[in-house]
Amino acid sequence: CRILHRDLRPDNLMLDLNQEHIKLIDFGFATTYEIDEMPKKLPIEGTISYAGLTFLIDYLGLLLSNSDTFDYEYERTFDLQCAINIMMYMTDKSVRVTMISAKEVLSVKNKVSRLFEFWNGIKRTDENYCKLLRLIGCFTQSPNFDGIKHEIGKRFAS
Repeated sequence: CRILHRDLRPDNLMLDLNQEHIKLIDFGFATTYEIDEMPKKLPIEGTISYAGLTFLIDYLGLLLSNSDTFDYEYERTFDLQCAINIMMYMTDKSVRVTMISAKEVLSVKNKVSRLFEFWNGIKRTDENYCKLLRLIGCFTQSPNFDGIKHEIGKRFAS
């Protein structure tokens, strides 16, 4: 489907025990895109805690420049990066602890800075996470979900 959710977070995931899969809910910030449309400039909305590094560095730049507008060119892989960060949060206690403390930071500028430093540190130290981000970054067409599933399996099997 051609939807950017823009608010992926654990609270927006529901486990369907009967079907044994996860359902995504709350499409309040979602937008659609055309198959050949990338990226899509929109106001920044939704949670930032699980956002990818590109988003965080762009958002931090806007905050540091005291910009009047807070728009981001959402790429089609935006939600995929968030989903991987959510998997890290849900499966790694140290990630969870750091994320919880980052959520308590009141200043948006400090929160974005802390999140960028944190996710960038994970990228530098976790080879499988880094491979996943590189794989996502290579997509110019529809994502190669088989390749992603393979890399996710390697990351979360360890």
